[in-house]
Amino acid sequence: MNTTYYLNPGDVTSIVADANVASGFYQILGNPGEPNQTAVSMLANSTKQLGPYNVGKYLKLSSMIGNISHSEEFGGFAFSDDVEGDNQSGSSPIASVSATESQGIWKRTVLTLTAVPIVITDDAGVIQFGGVKIYDFPEGLLNIQGAVVKGNLTAGVTGTVIAAFTGIVSLGTVTAATGATLISTQADILPSTALTQAVAKVSAVQAVSSATALTESGARWLDGTATAKDLYLNFKIADDATHTSGTASFTGTVEFVWATLGDA
Repeated sequence: MNTTYYLNPGDVTSIVADANVASGFYQILGNPGEPNQTAVSMLANSTKQLGPYNVGKYLKLSSMIGNISHSEEFGGFAFSDDVEGDNQSGSSPIASVSATESQGIWKRTVLTLTAVPIVITDDAGVIQFGGVKIYDFPEGLLNIQGAVVKGNLTAGVTGTVIAAFTGIVSLGTVTAATGATLISTQADILPSTALTQAVAKVSAVQAVSSATALTESGARWLDGTATAKDLYLNFKIADDATHTSGTASFTGTVEFVWATLGDA
């Protein structure tokens, strides 16, 4: 594996090496006219966090054996206390009420998935389904402003599936379960979206959490104050008599913008 990613200005990235990594490393590449930083070794089952960077950078990940992945989110910038001619804070008219306000509370997280395995269960005559947990949110009242899934689903890594399968994808706070649709908490972050019909068992995935009517919003409020929410990438494959249980894999990105309030 040898991959280079662009780190957006202000972003923080977490780099995770799986249990199989051998001879792995990461390296920050210099922009034109700048030297590359020294490559840093990654041990199996290790995690590194880098940034935030105030300018864009390129990150190189490499491993002869195993997989090194990275997730990216907006880390924020430093703001001046006062902006001349622009009062960006509110106030309370009651003397016994104090206000604490923050800037930069929104996070943009980009998860990069490389051949992530997904267990596919065959519910014969109904559907084939599978999901994988890809993110743990902190406790709190969670607001998801929007999400995008883009990449390729490869089915039939193990098991049997037709070459031109069809299906659906969603992001939810629980994993996919039996039933012909992805609904409720299986799709409460990004609603069910049709996959492109597969060619040679590979389906292109392009899904966004856009509103379907002018009176709707693509944003979601989720109550994770008692128990923190999880993020699952869910798939269902349309039934065929020849389909069996097995595994699929997804390679691509899952991107979302979010904020959380409190942990009461």
